[in-house]
Amino acid sequence: MDEILEVTEPGLRLDRFLALKFPDWSRGYCRDLIARGLVHVGAAARPADYRLSPGETVALRRPDCPWRALPFEKWILFEDSEILVVNKPAGLLMHPIGPTWLQRSEAAATEPEPNVAGLLYWARPKLFKAGLQRLGLVHRLDRQTSGALVVAKTARSQEAMIRAFSERRVEKAYRAIVAGKLEAGVEVDAPVGRPSGGRKVRVTPWGREAVTWVRAVQRAPRATLVEARPRTGRTHQIRAHLTHIGHPVLGDPEAKTDNAALLSARGLPAPPRLMLHAWRISFAHPSRNTDVSFSAPAPKDFRDYWALVKKACLLIAIMASGSARSAAAPESVASDPLNRAMRLELRRSFERLRKSSPPLYYLDYEVYDIRTHDLVSSLGVMKDEWQFEQRRVDVDARVGAPRLDNTHELKGFEAASSGGRARDLPIAGDEAALRAGLWLRTEEAYREAQEKFEKVRTDQTVRAMEEDRSSDFSQGEPVSVHREEVSFPNFPRAAWRERLKRYSRILKEQPFVHDSNASLSVRREIRSFLSSEGTDVRSGTQTIRLSYYLRTRTEDGMDLWRYVRYFGGSIEEMPGDEIVLRDIRRSVGELDALRRAPTAQPYSGPVILKNEAAGTFFHESLGHRVERQRQKSESEGQTFKKKLGEKITSEILSVYDDPSLDRYQGVFLNGHYRFDDEGMPSRRVAVVERGVLKDFLMDRTPIDGFPRSNGHGRREPGYAVEARQGNLIIEANRTVAYPELRRMLLEEVRRRKKPYGLIFEDIEGGGHTFTGRSQGQSFHETPLLVYRVYPDGRPDEAVRGVNIVGTPLSALEKIVAAADDYGVDNAWCGSASGTVPISIVSPSLLLSELEVEKAPKSQEKPPILKPPFHDRTVR
Repeated sequence: MDEILEVTEPGLRLDRFLALKFPDWSRGYCRDLIARGLVHVGAAARPADYRLSPGETVALRRPDCPWRALPFEKWILFEDSEILVVNKPAGLLMHPIGPTWLQRSEAAATEPEPNVAGLLYWARPKLFKAGLQRLGLVHRLDRQTSGALVVAKTARSQEAMIRAFSERRVEKAYRAIVAGKLEAGVEVDAPVGRPSGGRKVRVTPWGREAVTWVRAVQRAPRATLVEARPRTGRTHQIRAHLTHIGHPVLGDPEAKTDNAALLSARGLPAPPRLMLHAWRISFAHPSRNTDVSFSAPAPKDFRDYWALVKKACLLIAIMASGSARSAAAPESVASDPLNRAMRLELRRSFERLRKSSPPLYYLDYEVYDIRTHDLVSSLGVMKDEWQFEQRRVDVDARVGAPRLDNTHELKGFEAASSGGRARDLPIAGDEAALRAGLWLRTEEAYREAQEKFEKVRTDQTVRAMEEDRSSDFSQGEPVSVHREEVSFPNFPRAAWRERLKRYSRILKEQPFVHDSNASLSVRREIRSFLSSEGTDVRSGTQTIRLSYYLRTRTEDGMDLWRYVRYFGGSIEEMPGDEIVLRDIRRSVGELDALRRAPTAQPYSGPVILKNEAAGTFFHESLGHRVERQRQKSESEGQTFKKKLGEKITSEILSVYDDPSLDRYQGVFLNGHYRFDDEGMPSRRVAVVERGVLKDFLMDRTPIDGFPRSNGHGRREPGYAVEARQGNLIIEANRTVAYPELRRMLLEEVRRRKKPYGLIFEDIEGGGHTFTGRSQGQSFHETPLLVYRVYPDGRPDEAVRGVNIVGTPLSALEKIVAAADDYGVDNAWCGSASGTVPISIVSPSLLLSELEVEKAPKSQEKPPILKPPFHDRTVR
């Protein structure tokens, strides 16, 4: 025992006695020491409420803390009266894992594992005595992440720093060593979160907004030293985004880049830890009103590992070039090295693995060659320009048999997937390097399939029988052989830079516009698909997108915006200046009207959905619910599964999905593709005929009564295939001119004795539609431009702050008329199989009833100051 304490006062509780002897200790911490057997009265352990008597002695053994001697002072980058900045080493926890230390900060100093909070307790006791929350910690770094960490030393600085982080006024830059060769800078704008039932943070359509800018600092043939600047602060954001773009951080256990065998196969040494370092942090000093920036030098293990990676990659390049020269293939065979590498590796893998246990019965490779060029202008100048080229591969491996395989849904869990985790392949056509990448991903996919199949077989023995007992795979589909090439489009870059600057300059002229830009995106994607059944498909798409965006915030804290996009299959299809400038001026007027508009009130009554808004409505209320997985999964609500042959909407409407169309009445369709992501030809599917439900969108997973694919299996690279919409087209067999549809709306308003009706001009894409059994069969959409129309002839009035809510069965039955003004909405849709391009075609529709509610809004006010170029008081 370290200390013997004499008792002089009668009747004190044991925990109270210790708290009086050690004023820096809380009663809770004293009780914890007693419970841990570190306090004795005489020779015996006593409870915390034991009453002491004069003459007794209390023996105290302080908790061992060998890590107290860590060189904390050497890690300090900066310190003043308000803040402390340290260079945290890798492997050091931020604070104890449990929540106890939040109530008793001193507990952090006695944990068996070293942590930053405990070191602060020992090295800066004033932080504890000042009563700072979390001992001044205002942000965090992962245990295995090294680098710059800010600690607040006063309550005022802590409050200021927490506010700065929440308002995104802290700039952070990280250095990371990632797999693959990153050729150009890229902005990753993809939500991240933990999908239901999982612990891993990844990109998911249901996550929170997250944006990261990534650029290459140094390149090696098989790895890159990158700089990542997060513009939002989500948990594990950088790791999730780098994995999403096919360049996971080496040493990341979530992306399995810490696997020594897999790294060795790539020719890379095993990293000592997660190769991520918080390199720089910049912010406004809490008390000086000046910007400060602190850089943390990369630690020795980080620098040494990058040197090893460059050396290993150099040796591999030398060896590969020698073997390529010594084993040169005949010109006729080497004309398509990618296809040859895919054929040789697929044949070798399938022949070997189908003899394993459980046997591999199906294998396919899908390689994506993606190239983009993006230009962004803001305030009349170029803001960003980047080019991106990447080759990725997805491998689908199925073990067991078509009746039951590794893709079968696990009850109570997310469905077991045969796909996922796309990997980079070399962009260059070196056959040996391509085969090595295919072999590595095949090995991973087969082992994942083995593991999942064992879970499936166990699940089958302990769970209730399923309602739909159809097979997991439709075997024997027709074999397709198709080859096409799509070149990256040439376009006058200098001329387009000037056009974008001209567009964004007009937006700069509006003092109420707080954020705006104009952009051009040119994208080419070639997909090469090869399966063990013999399907061999190479197809490509070319998409051009011109867009502009403007945003404002009202005095009551509501964010409002207008966003207009033009799509085409070639640069020549983009509209001219006259059209774009006209549309920009219209959007400026609409945004000005919205910011002055009153907020909407809850409403249920007649409405018109203008053509593109009606398309978004159908996409959410019907489209997702006719996808195959919504009918088969035991967790889904299966809204329409039992309604085949029944009327579900107005008899004037028919709905079909036809991805084989690349134009509708001459307008480009973004959802066009020749073959889906299972090598099946795209097909027209008549979903609804004159209001009656007829069919579902199918991939190669059967459901009762639908044993075959109809070419709708789709995915984003890195996800498992699911049935998805392509070009969803709503057509009416009886239409009226739009002015007549508006007259019918007003007549319905009068008949229902409503004070007004609503016209929805624009609805935000990506609304929330809930299809699961546990969530309720609802959809939730955010209109961006809404007008009240009055039956007494008053002018239409813009309103803001509206959300559409409803259930599909009820809402679809309320459609009573359609106009003849078909509109095309080109967009992207995010779902469980990732984000894919889509198009929706629809006329304007009249609904006898639709419900709206008040939309949530921000609590932030508009900027206090005007933009500097609109502040006439500044000279």
